[in-house]
Amino acid sequence: MDYFSRIAVSLGTLAAVIFPLHNWVYLPIKEHQQYQQYLKRKSAIEQYVRTMSYHCHKIFTPEKEYRCEKFNEAQESGNFQITPPGTPVKN
Repeated sequence: MDYFSRIAVSLGTLAAVIFPLHNWVYLPIKEHQQYQQYLKRKSAIEQYVRTMSYHCHKIFTPEKEYRCEKFNEAQESGNFQITPPGTPVKN
């Protein structure tokens, strides 16, 4: 029985070390990575919107008409908005 109690104490000690490390190290790293991905997506969307706005308003040609109509509809409906991580998404 002494053997099993040593194992139990060892596992308890190990858990007491691992759980705080998980909260103090892993979760902040994960949150930082999610925020970096958010910044990349936000940057890509903003660049796409700038490019399409330029193409549709400055150098508009008849062959781009359908594409620009769809872009303008998406922009009006708010499809290019991106929420930061941890923010609830509104439906």
